[in-house]
Amino acid sequence: MKGNSLLFDNYSIAPSSYDSYDYFDDRYSSSPLNGESQPFQKEYSVYSKMKEKDIRSGVYKDDVGYAKNPTAKTLDSLLDGNYIVDKHFNKKVPYVVTTDGNVVIGDRNGNGKTPSRTPTPHPTLIGGTDPKVRMAGILDIRGGKIYLFDDRSGHYRPNPKSMIFAEEAFAKYPKHKRFKGGK
Repeated sequence: MKGNSLLFDNYSIAPSSYDSYDYFDDRYSSSPLNGESQPFQKEYSVYSKMKEKDIRSGVYKDDVGYAKNPTAKTLDSLLDGNYIVDKHFNKKVPYVVTTDGNVVIGDRNGNGKTPSRTPTPHPTLIGGTDPKVRMAGILDIRGGKIYLFDDRSGHYRPNPKSMIFAEEAFAKYPKHKRFKGGK
């Protein structure tokens, strides 16, 4: 089933492998931290070696930094009563918790394998030369409600202790009846 949403041109109702994170499994493969997080801190900048990689690939440009992801929206702007977008909205999306506690989400637009598919990693949800976050990861929305959020960001590599910032930020949003919390 497909439909239109405020955030995405076409979104699909969950495929049968919806519980799998296979789509995101390559997110750490090129990370210079080899699966390790940064030390716990109140806010995180992009890990320097990831920024260097983004400069080489053209995702980061010296004059503007990270271009803002055109699909980036605050989660507040997507609330419609008791739902995020609507009761049929199902999507796994990158999220960041900004330094002022707002949640920003957006579609992962490209993989960088062709010129028209420029990647839009977590830093592009904010944009700029030094986009700082309190937390970053993947948000799983099912039936217009939060099902799960995690700390999977290869660019920021937040410490698992920083999940407290995500828990605080997501506390006010509607939860799925099978809510798994932060992982």
